[in-house]
Amino acid sequence: MTMEPMRRIRTSTLTTDDNGRLSYEGAGFSGLAYRVEDDGVVRELLAVSEGSVSGTSDDWLPQLEGARLDRACLELADAYGPLLWRGAPVDGIVYTFNRQGLCLVEEAYASGQPADTARREWYPSGAPKADMRNGDGWAWFEDGRVRARATPEQTLLNLPVRDDGSLSGIVLHDPSLLDVTSVKPMAFSNEFLLTGRGVDDRLLQTLRDETGLGTVLRLHLIDTAVTPASVEVLASLKSLNELWLRRNRALGPGQVEALRARRPDGVVHYEEDPTT
Repeated sequence: MTMEPMRRIRTSTLTTDDNGRLSYEGAGFSGLAYRVEDDGVVRELLAVSEGSVSGTSDDWLPQLEGARLDRACLELADAYGPLLWRGAPVDGIVYTFNRQGLCLVEEAYASGQPADTARREWYPSGAPKADMRNGDGWAWFEDGRVRARATPEQTLLNLPVRDDGSLSGIVLHDPSLLDVTSVKPMAFSNEFLLTGRGVDDRLLQTLRDETGLGTVLRLHLIDTAVTPASVEVLASLKSLNELWLRRNRALGPGQVEALRARRPDGVVHYEEDPTT
């Protein structure tokens, strides 16, 4: 998947100007355009440059069976599916367009349900949002920063964001995937999660010194590689009212007591790692 923003749109959304150019929002369109028939079948994908069609594009998911279909022309059998086309469960690739005609999701379906084999998402700007293939994939923020990385076995990185735009946690099992500068400009939510063996003493101190971790009121530390050396860092988080320590192998009752002594104004919850 190209990382350059490229808008994807239904051809019916485009207009033709006096010079015969395809236009969108008053300007010659550049990007990819889906030709969708009245019955909902997506027939072809056109490459458009400054309003002129340069040919067809193959930048779409492989169609192993069934048809390519517009989600708006499909119906649900009930609240939980399956998704139907002409009364039968959908097999193929389903495209979701927003009200402006921009394609936001392209996903493989089997027997009327998401097949979990392939899914791509885009922001309205055309910037890539996610690309998943058989449980292996990436997700990005709109500016290209990595937001998540997963394999079929494990979530290696996830930066969950609340509806208000604040970061609500860091899931990290591969430290090489996290660029701390990518979270520096983000507000941290009042309740924050740090989990994964990639969360260690060095990262915790960096987050305290260089990001909004110091504004967090309630912090959950779960199954991390944090050691007793971080007691001082945790105690120094002045806004922190409540701390949960769960299944952290190197943190035990001694560290809990030390934190309670250092921060009598706060509450520390503790759950032992059952493997220790």
